[in-house]
Amino acid sequence: DEKDAPELVEAVTRFTCDLEALEALTESELPPCIRARPVATACTGFAFGDASGVGFGQSVWLLGTVDIDVFYSLWGEDASDNSSNWKEFYNQVMGVERGLEKGTIPRGTELFMFTDNFMTERAYFRGTSKSKRLFDLVLKLHKLEMSGELHIHLIWVAGTRMIVQGTDGISQGD
Repeated sequence: DEKDAPELVEAVTRFTCDLEALEALTESELPPCIRARPVATACTGFAFGDASGVGFGQSVWLLGTVDIDVFYSLWGEDASDNSSNWKEFYNQVMGVERGLEKGTIPRGTELFMFTDNFMTERAYFRGTSKSKRLFDLVLKLHKLEMSGELHIHLIWVAGTRMIVQGTDGISQGD
């Protein structure tokens, strides 16, 4: 009701970040064409990503193929000061970035990504985070989704599932 609306409102601290995100998502001259669902010829991929205190890794398999694309490494000093939530989320972002660059994740892929970090899943689907660093990763992953014409489903799974699948060992150098 208009009579209940305040005359003045105070901007919250993150308002600037929200405006910057809106600007980043609308920076193209023409609006991006985003399909509501994958086309019939799109492929489906499954990516498990995990990060530990010292390392990270991801495995990606595309339905109908025999190869599994695996990458892993150790965190550098610049990443060691970040939270485990940031490491888990950044690992997912790196995996998509790398897959699009290498062509191991083709444009139009419906990508089911699995993480054992609940905050990663939560921040992605909420589209935001109180943490500026996580918010930046949410924005980056959504931009990759748009530019790669991807349909990303980021799903939390139990750590025991990650161990059985094998990606837990990748992040620990096994």
